[in-house]
Amino acid sequence: MRLKLPRKNKRWQATWPDTAFDTLIEGSTQDSSSSALAENLAPEQTARPRKVQRWLMTAFIALVFALLGAVTWLAYSYQAYQASQVLDEDAARAAGQIRQQLLRDVQTLQLLVTDTSDPSKQKQVRDKIESLMAVRADIVRMQWWRVEIDTPPQLMLEILSGAAPLGMPKAKATLGDDTLTSEALLALNTSRISKREVFSQPYSLPLGNSVGIESMDLWVPRVQSDAVYSELRLTYSMAAVLAELVSDAIAKEHDLALTLPDGTYLARRQLMKRNSTGDTISSLIDIPGVALQLKATNLKGITRFIPNFLTTMVFALGALLVLSLVLLLQDVRKRLALQRALQQQNALRKAMEDSLVTGLRARDLAGYITYVNPALCQMVGFTAKELTGRGAPMPYWAPEGLPEYNARHANMLAGVISKEGFETIFMRKNGERFAVMIFEAPLLNDKGKQTGWMSSIVDITEQRRMQATARAQQEQLAQQARLATMGELSSSLSHELNQPLAAISSYATATLNMVNSGAATHIDIQDGLSRIVRQAQRAGQVIRSVHDFVRRKNPVKEVIDLRAVLNGVYPLIDLQAKQAQVTVKTRFGQYVPDVLADRLMIEQVLLNLTRNAVDAMKTVPVAKRQMVIDIRAHEVNDAIKTRFTVVDQGLGVPDDVGQQVFSAFFSTKSDGMGMGLAICRSVVEAAHGSLWFENRSAEDGGGCQFIVELPAHENTELDATNVKMPSK
Repeated sequence: MRLKLPRKNKRWQATWPDTAFDTLIEGSTQDSSSSALAENLAPEQTARPRKVQRWLMTAFIALVFALLGAVTWLAYSYQAYQASQVLDEDAARAAGQIRQQLLRDVQTLQLLVTDTSDPSKQKQVRDKIESLMAVRADIVRMQWWRVEIDTPPQLMLEILSGAAPLGMPKAKATLGDDTLTSEALLALNTSRISKREVFSQPYSLPLGNSVGIESMDLWVPRVQSDAVYSELRLTYSMAAVLAELVSDAIAKEHDLALTLPDGTYLARRQLMKRNSTGDTISSLIDIPGVALQLKATNLKGITRFIPNFLTTMVFALGALLVLSLVLLLQDVRKRLALQRALQQQNALRKAMEDSLVTGLRARDLAGYITYVNPALCQMVGFTAKELTGRGAPMPYWAPEGLPEYNARHANMLAGVISKEGFETIFMRKNGERFAVMIFEAPLLNDKGKQTGWMSSIVDITEQRRMQATARAQQEQLAQQARLATMGELSSSLSHELNQPLAAISSYATATLNMVNSGAATHIDIQDGLSRIVRQAQRAGQVIRSVHDFVRRKNPVKEVIDLRAVLNGVYPLIDLQAKQAQVTVKTRFGQYVPDVLADRLMIEQVLLNLTRNAVDAMKTVPVAKRQMVIDIRAHEVNDAIKTRFTVVDQGLGVPDDVGQQVFSAFFSTKSDGMGMGLAICRSVVEAAHGSLWFENRSAEDGGGCQFIVELPAHENTELDATNVKMPSK
């Protein structure tokens, strides 16, 4: 919920978001001032809007219930109208079925009466009447009456129904006596006078034992010579008419009854023994001589509470709507509480982001910046507005490094990133360059789908400056170590230089004497001079090795061949080995890759390791004093490494000493500084290599071997290590 303060007064109102949870979350990412404002509101200020909200919610629920009532009433009215229409149609159909059947009986009897005039057909007529009465349960009997003027009617023939309707016995010859009821006599006279078929008014036909059935007669006259001499009487059972002539499809849905126009019940047909509560419809059955009514009542009726399925669904949906409103109100309250919590978390997150010194950068899958934190903005000198939405090339990319930046950017878009991070150079807005370390990781949403890339950027300028200072100090220590080494080798150097100088003097004197004596030939002079040159070169190589080793220079990484490095310092290695009576052997592999390192530093590592190997064999017999220098390629985890190993046949490194052998200021020598191996490890690690030692078994000759492993130049990746840092 967002809070708004009007300008003219201090009253405020709460506006509800139109959308759902996304709007709440979107609101929570705004400035934390709204959260602080909500927390500072007094209780009496928040009570009034809550009352208004409750009244509005109550009014809304009442309106929903009113709409539900109206919909229910309309559904009920519509269903009642539909039921009334169906009932009216069914009543009309039932009445029509009775009337049509009675009229068909009239036509059938007319044909039969006509056929009785032919004596040859009388037997057929009787058989037809008996067949008809055998299948028609609604016809109680058939009688033939003689009627003459001024003579009472006489019963000539009576045929009873074979169906025995309503329990009437078939064996009974007559129903009552041969007297006619007033209703039957009236219908007979009407038929004789009008010479037309007539139905009598319904009457009670006695069956004996004070039991009778409601009946109705059909009188069909036989006209001869324009005179009526006989009448055919067909008697119907009203209950059987209702039961037999109305289809079951109509009867099973309704309570049916035959009545007179004045409402007198003649017969009733009800399949279910219960009181019907539905509407009643009357339909007229108009037949010659009498008028009947068929009353149809809906057995199912209309349920007053829930009329039908439609009303039920509307009521259920309405109830669900009310329940949804209640749940929505509870959910909104929970979401408001969640919004306040999110606002607090947003304030906490913003405070954490403001306190970070690590730059954060988010980019989408297309490589465009979607987010930067204040630390990155302060680092590069650009504002968040200037960086957001920018794509390659970025404004903090240095122009001289564009090929590298573009290659890394393309790899990132292709999903190829370095989990260990990488170093590069950024440019501030004022043009100043500085070194950074970047770590990339995929940016995932709540469903685990990648939506971009998140980068952590660390300014390593100060770190590189400190490393440069440490390297300078290390170089000074290394220089002191080299000078100390030369001091220790001074006596050997004087002896080594004295031999070639004395040889030069001897060869020069001998050559000069030969020239003065006149006995020297051209070949003798040339041989003497050649010997002098070789001795001078020998002395010069020793002097150059000493000069190259002790001179100071700025450390620079370059592609070097370890075999050439070994050849450069070999005179010094051989010098110290001869002094200790140690035999030196060198072995080279068939393939020795170049490495990227500082040549002078690697020379110092070789000299220090060989010097330690020579010192380790001072206590062993002279015959076993043998040092092996092995240089060859080695494969480690599918990566090519260049490994050189210095092997001695001394006593090995004790376990207690091995744990501290690479520690600074630790030495097993009484006059040692304890910096040799520490400097060696630092130099090797600066070249992205590793240095360790292994004691050899007695079967292999004993002693120890120090192993240096450096990455081959083909697998070495340039970084910002050699970049010159700006001085403070």
